[in-house]
Amino acid sequence: MNSISDVWQSVLSRLQEQLSETTIRTWFDEVDVVTMEDSAFVLHCSNSFKKSTIETRFMKHIKAALKDIFSSDLEVKILNDEQLAAAGVPAELVRMSCGLESAEDLIADIAQALDKV
Repeated sequence: MNSISDVWQSVLSRLQEQLSETTIRTWFDEVDVVTMEDSAFVLHCSNSFKKSTIETRFMKHIKAALKDIFSSDLEVKILNDEQLAAAGVPAELVRMSCGLESAEDLIADIAQALDKV
């Protein structure tokens, strides 16, 4: 894994082993990874209903997937728009990270990021 985006994709893959594709699409389509720091994995969801539902129904699944990846317990935080802005990350910013990747993968990643703007 090269980035926190890769970690989040790995988490979603693990969730697909436990949850239906419809459940993943319904509840996680508006969730983006923000950062990972100080043993905390930070996500953002601007939809307060989905954020609340994920926190109550799916948090244990997310934490279990992260433990499987890192062999360690991580705190998981889901920020709403106000919390994200208070953390100094305005919602209109686009996160992009690159590793050693093929040109096609980089282009696809950039296109995917820009589609969310």
